[in-house]
Amino acid sequence: GDQLASYDLSELNVMIWGDPEVNAYAEQFAVADLDADCTPEVVLLTNQHIHSEPILILRWQDGQIYGYSEVGRGMQGLKADGVSWWSDGAFHNGAGRDQYISGENGPDRREKVRLLEFVADAGGAAEYYLGGQEVTREEYEAADTQMAAQPDARWYAFDPDIISAVFAP
Repeated sequence: GDQLASYDLSELNVMIWGDPEVNAYAEQFAVADLDADCTPEVVLLTNQHIHSEPILILRWQDGQIYGYSEVGRGMQGLKADGVSWWSDGAFHNGAGRDQYISGENGPDRREKVRLLEFVADAGGAAEYYLGGQEVTREEYEAADTQMAAQPDARWYAFDPDIISAVFAP
């Protein structure tokens, strides 16, 4: 958000839900380089995760760990290379990855790079984009198939022993 605050992961209910009464805790995590900068991010799913509920991305920057929230529909089918699919509804969806824009102080601003984008109107007219350039449906589907064929990110149970094993030096 617009404010910086320090949280412990035990405070997920406040951090991503803004509600101390929500029974939210980290349930699963994956490690993937979401922005292709050779430093992986950690993606957390909570016990409250369903398609429209928040995901928390933890990113290392300048000796600090910053958290970025994402709706479930904003990061589906996460791949090991950091690509994932997003959906703004049946008529607007695609695939992308993160990009972090450097700011003057504090955390970088997170933006989505849309690698694939499908846009349709209520009348059925559709447009297909690959890297921001309009392409044919066939070109779009070929790129989508190629991205979908990449290995999935590995999800782990959020357990101290597993966390230690994944991040062992």
